[in-house]
Amino acid sequence: MARRLATAPAPVVGGVIGLMVLVVLHVVRGVEYWNFSEGVYAFTARLLLDGHDVYGDVVAAQPPVMLLAGAGILAVSDTIEGLRAGVALLQLAGGVLAALTAARLGASRAWVVATPALAMLLPWAVHEHGALTPEPIGLPLLLGAGLAAARPGHAARVAGVLLAVAAFTKVTFLLPAVAVTLVARDRAVVARWLVGALVVQAALWTALFGGGMWGDAVVAQSESAIRSVRYMVEVLSQSLWSLLGLLGGVAWLLCAWRRERRSSTPAVDADQRRVSVTLAIAMLLTSATMLKDGTGLNVLVPVETALLPLAVAGFALAWRTASRPAVRVVVVTLALLGPAQSMALLAGPEDPVGFLRPFSGTAWARLLSSDEVRAQATIARACPPGAPYSGQPFVAFVAERPMPADQPDLFITARAEHHRDVYARMLAVAPRCP
Repeated sequence: MARRLATAPAPVVGGVIGLMVLVVLHVVRGVEYWNFSEGVYAFTARLLLDGHDVYGDVVAAQPPVMLLAGAGILAVSDTIEGLRAGVALLQLAGGVLAALTAARLGASRAWVVATPALAMLLPWAVHEHGALTPEPIGLPLLLGAGLAAARPGHAARVAGVLLAVAAFTKVTFLLPAVAVTLVARDRAVVARWLVGALVVQAALWTALFGGGMWGDAVVAQSESAIRSVRYMVEVLSQSLWSLLGLLGGVAWLLCAWRRERRSSTPAVDADQRRVSVTLAIAMLLTSATMLKDGTGLNVLVPVETALLPLAVAGFALAWRTASRPAVRVVVVTLALLGPAQSMALLAGPEDPVGFLRPFSGTAWARLLSSDEVRAQATIARACPPGAPYSGQPFVAFVAERPMPADQPDLFITARAEHHRDVYARMLAVAPRCP
C-alpha cells in the first residue's frame, strides 16, 4: 500500500492523507454545535426529503442546490453524523481540486501532496467542518470550474455549467462565476454554457418549487439590515487574521511572477494563473456580504480554498529558491499558521485563543458541546406528542422534533418583511415545548 501511494499522482496521495484528516476531525467534533445556520439548513433539507413544500409552506433562504445536496446525503444517512460526513467529503473534494490547481501553478510534489490536508485544516474549514451551508457545497463547484476554465473545448463547457450550478447554490457565487468567465481561456464557450445553464436551472427550479423560491432566496435576503461599522471592523480584522498565512504565500507568488514578467521568462500555465488569481479575488470580494445581518464568517470557507493553490505554489517557490534558512522558517510559519489556529480552536472551543485574532473577545466559539447537544436533544424528545420544539433548529434536527409551523429558519422569518405572515403563524402556534 505504501509503495503504491509513493508512486501514485500527488493529488491522489494528498487525497488519501486528507481523508485521514477528515476522519480525525469527524471523530473529534462529534455532534458539537457551532453554527446556527447548519441546523436551519439541515432541518430544511430533511423537510424537503420528506416531501414538504419548501419555498411554499416552508421558508428557505438559499437557492435549491445546497438543500438538494443535503437531502441526497440524508437519504443515505438521516443523522447529523452522516450529514456532516457527506458534506466533509465535498470539502475534501475541494481540497483535491486545489491540489490539482497548485500542481498546474508549479508547486512541487511534496506541497501538492500536503494541499488536501491543509484544505481540511484551514481555520474556517475546521470551524465549519461538515456543516450543511452553501459554502462547503460550493467548494468543489468553484474549484472545479477554476480548473476547467483554464482549458478549451469540453472543459470550457464544464466550467460554464459548474459556475451556473454554484450560482444556484448561493446567489453571491454569481460574482466569481462572471469573473472567471471573463478571464477563461475560451471565454465565449464558458459564457454560452454559463448563461444556458443559468436559464435551464431558473426554469427547472421555478417549475419544481414555484415562484416562492425567488421570494425566499432573493427578496427576503435583500431585506436584512446592514451591520454597524464597529462590527464590520471586528469581522474584517478577524478575517485578515484567519487568512494571514495564505495571503503571505499568495503575496510571495505574485512578487515572483512580477519578476518573471520583467525577465521575459515564459509563464507556467498562464491560463491557470489568470483564472486562479481572478477566482481568489472574486471570492475575497464575496466577503463583503458580511455587511448584511445574518451573514457570518463562514463565508471564508471557499475564500480560504480559493487562495490555497496560489499560496501553496508560493510556499513551494519560496522553499525551492530560498538562499537562507531564515526564509524557509518564514515559509513554514506561514504555511502552518492556519492549521495552528485550527488546533487552537479544537483545543479551546469555548474560548479559542489563537484562533481568534489578538485582543479579540470570545466570538465564534463553540455554542454547545456534544454532551450538551445530547442533553438538550433528550429534553426535546421528552416534549408532549404533537408539541413543536421552539428551541435551536440544530437540537430539533438531532432530536427529530417538529418546529413551530414547520419553520426552521427563525432568523429570516423574523427579520424579513416578506415573511411577516409566516412569522405571525409561527408565533401563534400553541402549545409548544419548551
